[in-house]
Amino acid sequence: MFFLIFDKIGLFHILYSAQFVCKEWHALSLDPHTWKRINGCKLNYKDLKVVVDRSDGCLIEYDASTVYLEWKDMEYIFERSPKLEKISFQCNGWLQPFLEDQFTIASIRCPSLKNIEIDVYSYNFCYSDIECIGRLFPNLEKFRLEKDHNFGWTDEIARNMGGLFELQLKMSNIVADDLRTILDGCPKLQFLGVVTNSTTFLLDDDVKERLKRLQGYEIYNIFEWQKQRLKRLPCFLQTWKT
Repeated sequence: MFFLIFDKIGLFHILYSAQFVCKEWHALSLDPHTWKRINGCKLNYKDLKVVVDRSDGCLIEYDASTVYLEWKDMEYIFERSPKLEKISFQCNGWLQPFLEDQFTIASIRCPSLKNIEIDVYSYNFCYSDIECIGRLFPNLEKFRLEKDHNFGWTDEIARNMGGLFELQLKMSNIVADDLRTILDGCPKLQFLGVVTNSTTFLLDDDVKERLKRLQGYEIYNIFEWQKQRLKRLPCFLQTWKT
């Protein structure tokens, strides 16, 4: 019952108010299972250390996709979360050389990490970063990348992340040949979500037929304001369209 209440009020209110309501709620705020999933809350480094410490190694999902995550935040999460399965974050300007350092730690400390989502607002994200992630996480199943432009990113993903089960991309200039490259390079792929604004985006018959073999795909071309869909995926595209 109390866990349901805590799920409703969210991490921020648990940390700053709810835990002080009564002894029972305070005890629950110290329970590691309260902190198995940390979603969408911007925490200063001091408070992040509190919630990660309270998870006591039980943290399986850290979703900071709506806020910036600093490299030292990642380091603390990876060092103390051996059961971590998913990390989502925004970053701007600190990627090199820290990304490889932090993901090297994660590949050792977090053997269950198979879902990585990155929103990049920086030109520092390089092809070598895709290679690094693919090399350090050969069993990576889900990957999401939001970037300004597609200047060969689909080629790098296909070359270095062949084991993907689900891929989500938001970037301009994606065309049908990029989807073909992904389908060729990621034979295990079952779910594909793409948001783009290409002025020349047309699906040829070959790509259409190959997409139909997936369990689900959704492609949204902002420029043409049209959508081609076989089966609806989980609502990961809803926030991207706005």
